[in-house]
Amino acid sequence: MSETIHTVLDLSRPVGRLSFREVFRNADSSSPDNTNLRLSEAQFISLVKVLFTYGLHYDEVGQEQRPFFMESIKDNELGLFDIPMTFCAHLLNNLDEGARLEFRKLLEMDHNLRDMLSNEQLMDFVEMELIDPSVSYRKWEYGRYAMDHMATSFLGSVDWKTEQLAVGQDNSKIEDYLEGLDNRLDLFGTELDDHEKSLLLLMSKTKVLEQNYTLMDYMLAGDIVQSNLVGLTLRKERLATVLKTTIENGRSKGRDKGGPKP
Repeated sequence: MSETIHTVLDLSRPVGRLSFREVFRNADSSSPDNTNLRLSEAQFISLVKVLFTYGLHYDEVGQEQRPFFMESIKDNELGLFDIPMTFCAHLLNNLDEGARLEFRKLLEMDHNLRDMLSNEQLMDFVEMELIDPSVSYRKWEYGRYAMDHMATSFLGSVDWKTEQLAVGQDNSKIEDYLEGLDNRLDLFGTELDDHEKSLLLLMSKTKVLEQNYTLMDYMLAGDIVQSNLVGLTLRKERLATVLKTTIENGRSKGRDKGGPKP
């Protein structure tokens, strides 16, 4: 049996960042009830991004909240869903030939925007070509992508060069550093959930150790973000504050022991 080889996503191609509402602001009014619309490619891609984001993250909310959740994705106020939407656009840029042909066929069809989840063929495409890879062999890429894009919000206030110099390349120092960081996150982040602490630790590890992270680190990050995206984004300021306090406390303890100074 031949082994299936999956190439890493090429993220170099541009992607649109307009929200669903913005794309459809001047939509064709030939179907006033929005049940039978032929879409432009930009409009269709916007629709696909909403369906992908909903399908990947709807387990975050209860059944009764899902209609509101769908509307929140369409609006994407405050950029809550920028990560899955832009990741979806990159997935579309990297479709193989068969999936690209299916994409073109779907583009030629009429679509129901009033009940978006009723587009059965489109839902099958989103599930099989976009969501399934994102929760399986591309989960690590989603985790890496999410951490890269959260880095500014969560990690931007920390002087990571100082942390890198303190740890160096000594394996014992690396292990001690991560253990100490984990312990201090427990101390200063008592109100944080376990998944929030885990993500902060993973993000810090990738910053301090640079090339010393693993595929499993990214897969764990992918798990955490896929299950908790909204909560993490809404609490990003609090998470950033906890991490900064944790790092600075570690430095002060290092100085007390005669360790390296910033």
